[in-house]
Amino acid sequence: MNILIAIDSFKECLNSSEISEAIATGISKVDSCISITQRSLADGGEGTLNAFNDSLKNRVKLSTLDPLGRRIDAEYGILKTNTVIIELAQASGLELLTKEEQNPLITSTFGTGLLLKKAIEEGYRNFIIGLGGSATNDAATGLLKALGFQFLDHDKSVIEKEGGQILESICYIDNSQVIEYLDECTFTLACDVQNPFSGKNGAAYIFSPQKGATREDVEILDRGLVSFSEVIKKEIGIDINPIEGAGAAGGVGGGLVALLNAKIKSGIELIIENIGLEEHIKNADLVYTGEGKLDKQTLQGKVPVGIAKICMKHNTPVIGIGGVIDLDAIEGLNQHFTALFSIQTEPCSKELAMQPDYAKQRCENIGMQSFKLVKAFK
Repeated sequence: MNILIAIDSFKECLNSSEISEAIATGISKVDSCISITQRSLADGGEGTLNAFNDSLKNRVKLSTLDPLGRRIDAEYGILKTNTVIIELAQASGLELLTKEEQNPLITSTFGTGLLLKKAIEEGYRNFIIGLGGSATNDAATGLLKALGFQFLDHDKSVIEKEGGQILESICYIDNSQVIEYLDECTFTLACDVQNPFSGKNGAAYIFSPQKGATREDVEILDRGLVSFSEVIKKEIGIDINPIEGAGAAGGVGGGLVALLNAKIKSGIELIIENIGLEEHIKNADLVYTGEGKLDKQTLQGKVPVGIAKICMKHNTPVIGIGGVIDLDAIEGLNQHFTALFSIQTEPCSKELAMQPDYAKQRCENIGMQSFKLVKAFK
């Protein structure tokens, strides 16, 4: 019997490899002879670079800046096709900051722009940028500044500050000093959400509270996104607000679609295409997948549903595992998965549930108990 474990991380708790290993340990306690294949996955957020790892010919580490402008090391990957994989979370990720440091009014994607700039200077022209896990709500203005774009206020003075705080002040966009060869580059955005740029379902209202924004901050950020989208429409002629995924990563999706002619694509679909995962699913007798929370956002095209759709295509049973399963989404989830399991087996605090050892133990138990049931019917 062949089992595939292809699971996303439990954010701020366990990475993909740790969860896979725990599930595999539980299965092996039932039958140590079972063939188990493990694949780390992501949908554009943290772990995207690792998800491509088996298809990379090289990883490049270099110095850049974190969301608050502090010097850090980050990596980008190079596929065998010479396409560069850049994970936004590497230089602009929420996990780089403490709770006290999180503030999307001032955090910036400039460091990710420096990674892009370096790769372009090295001669690379095709890029996949993983959106997700960002600490920012700057609509990619920081990233674009690193590539030579300038954002001007009503006096046509260059805005020196960064972060979501500047969006409402932008009146003009100057691309006269962008770096050489930028117009030769292609950009594909690996995205796991379908949210518009602004509004009640947009970047600020849906995601910025997770990045440290207060209620007042959310309103400031959303006004900035609305204003910036109007400037883009006036200057470039593109209405980015209704584009699905434009609100991803604090508006990075919309900013890059408008100013770099980027294309938005499902992150998990991109990864499946590039690492040959469908062949593994086709050859598996059972698949385990999941993420930290199985909910309505999961149904938008995150890792578990992306995997489940391929399983359905090949009539492969698929078990979904979550740190939490939202019962409001259960009807939709049941349409994709053979069975669903939550690691929550008893009342406990969120703090306890998020402890790595606690989560590992319960992932291992799910692997063991679910596979005992499978074995009983084989």
